[in-house]
Formats: sequence, C-alpha cells, structure tokens
Amino acid sequence: MEEKIFKVESYFKGKIISGEFEVINSDSFKCDIRIDHKYDFSLWLKGVENEVFSNISLFNGSVINKIDFHFTDEEKCKIYPILRKIVDKDKQEEIKILEEKLKSLKGE
Repeated sequence: MEEKIFKVESYFKGKIISGEFEVINSDSFKCDIRIDHKYDFSLWLKGVENEVFSNISLFNGSVINKIDFHFTDEEKCKIYPILRKIVDKDKQEEIKILEEKLKSLKGE
C-alpha cells in the first residue's frame, strides 16, 4: 500500500513542480489548483519564503480524504516562486478592483 501511495504522491508532486496545473482560485495564503482536469489541491503558502504546505481533497459523496505531501526543501524552492507570482498577481487585481469601488463610492 505504501508503495502505491508513494507513486501517487510522486505523480502529483511532479505535476506541481513542473507547473502542470490550472489555478482555480487563490488568495493571500493559498492557491487552489486542479491537475488533470479533475484532482483539486490546496497549496498553502506560509508567511516565510519557500514554505509550502499542501493537501488534496478527493470528494466521494460527502467524504473528504486528504493526502499531505511532504515537499522537500528543494521542491519547496521550486514551487514557492510559481505560487507567489500567482498569489501576488491576484492581490494586485483585487487591489485594483477595490480602488475602483472606492472611487465610485467617493463619486469620482
């Protein structure tokens, strides 16, 4: 069983490290991504550079199973800049929207 779990973890880690995923949603601390158009992951960015935590939620009815990937420091160093760029871009877009709303409320 452990060997199968290791193979699955390695497969998804490889996809994440190589950037083979689509971003579903992101905020200041996490990116929700999808791999192979059906497997959803939440990658959490800690406030410290190169700290990435992850889990995968496989939905089967109302049951959620989670697998935690234990990224090595080397893997974190590869993943973190990719995710940070995504999160920062989304932050800038959110700031722009809020600034436009503020202008609208001020009547400018």
